[in-house]
Amino acid sequence: MAGLKENHKKLIPFFALLLLIFTGCAGPLEVKYEPRTQGQFKAKEPAPVFVSSFEDKRDLSKSPFKDPRTIGKIQATVSDITDDKITLSENVVDIVSRAYAKELALAGFTVVSEPDKARYLISGEVREFRLEVGSQDEIAIELSYELKEAQGEKTLSSGVESEKGERFAGVMGNSRTTLSNYISASLQKAIRRSIEQMVAKLPASDGAPAAKEEPINPSSQSTGSVAVNSTQERAKVYIDGVYYGLTPLKLDLAPGIYEVTVTKKGFKPATEKISVRQGATTEIETELDKE
Repeated sequence: MAGLKENHKKLIPFFALLLLIFTGCAGPLEVKYEPRTQGQFKAKEPAPVFVSSFEDKRDLSKSPFKDPRTIGKIQATVSDITDDKITLSENVVDIVSRAYAKELALAGFTVVSEPDKARYLISGEVREFRLEVGSQDEIAIELSYELKEAQGEKTLSSGVESEKGERFAGVMGNSRTTLSNYISASLQKAIRRSIEQMVAKLPASDGAPAAKEEPINPSSQSTGSVAVNSTQERAKVYIDGVYYGLTPLKLDLAPGIYEVTVTKKGFKPATEKISVRQGATTEIETELDKE
């Protein structure tokens, strides 16, 4: 009996591990929105701004999914998701509202938690938020926004921004991390275009465009650099599944481990993992072989 008890105790951690693995693969996708570069447009002064929770205005009547957090189908392998659909861990409007707050802070505003402490109020709607995973991933995001003065509620800027795109997931395929990064990068493009329009409409004392895009302030987040070259010029560069540009390419990234994939039509994709260190440049020379 003592032997059985000992074996039983040994099996408990094993089954707990299995449960963790399977629930992790079947659980919802967490979108970790972390801007890696600072936007082009900055406010002159840290004007206080309040971001209202965005409204969900997607036409869910046409959606085949009952859960509004489900944003698309999975028709290709995702290494750590066993489900056939993408369900987010939180509501789309919460992801968008939080992303706006982070981007506004990077743009030089002071984001406040109460509207009566703000000089400006920002609100908006999520009109589309969709990601389909297949032989090529397709994403579509559409946001409306409105910037008002807190006193008198005069509308200073309003509009609609959308971001649609396709991408090849690379030879390593998709994972939770690559999908989260793809959503974040696409959302960032739409939000930054709207902030550009907002800053341009602010009074001269509060808003003016900065001269160029800069890395996130090193005092708040230390960065490293990665330089990607390839034997074939103008090859596409994907980092953690997100498209960043064409070779030769150099950009700043937060320290960490990344998967870099370089692709070009007519050539086999090349993928390797790199380590980005604070204050250092990681150089990659990729050789592409013909298919």
